[in-house]
Amino acid sequence: MNTVSSTHWFLRLPLHHLAGPLYVLFYAIQHLVVTPLEHALIGPGALTASLLFLPAGIKVVTFYLCRWQSVPSLIVGGLVCSYWFYLPGQPLVPILVVSVGSALALPILYEVACRFFDIDLFKGWSGSPHWLALLSLVGLSGVLNGWALSYAWDSGVSPEFLARVATGDILGVWVLMLAAMFVLRHLRLRA
Repeated sequence: MNTVSSTHWFLRLPLHHLAGPLYVLFYAIQHLVVTPLEHALIGPGALTASLLFLPAGIKVVTFYLCRWQSVPSLIVGGLVCSYWFYLPGQPLVPILVVSVGSALALPILYEVACRFFDIDLFKGWSGSPHWLALLSLVGLSGVLNGWALSYAWDSGVSPEFLARVATGDILGVWVLMLAAMFVLRHLRLRA
């Protein structure tokens, strides 16, 4: 099998199947590139919670495009990343808490906003996302995710840690949503 045909099947997979592998890829980029850069620039706090967490952007972009279909793949991607980078040799329960909490925080808050407040944060007046509301929701889901991380790491819940997680998620989402919008616009112009 040649290289072109072996990558062709990968490109034909639905995006919701690629959510987990993309999450793992961006987690590796985060761990190998972004975190060391942040550590060098802002100190050891970057090792606890990044101020630019790109994998959060993958969660939002894939959920934006695929909704609930992306969640199982994101949970598996989260399991792989939690085990690979942070919790090797740990019991399965903390790893599951981190992965499920991370993958479900935004979708659950999105559903609450839609069903109880009749706000679809992915559909603005012009068809684009409500940026401020969406990023606020991402920040809130980052706080929930930070709480799950605190539980998994058996550490006390620190407001500073929760704020760093929320900030990292918001900035990571902002960067990847802008990149996704640029790519989608470019693809539409080429079509």
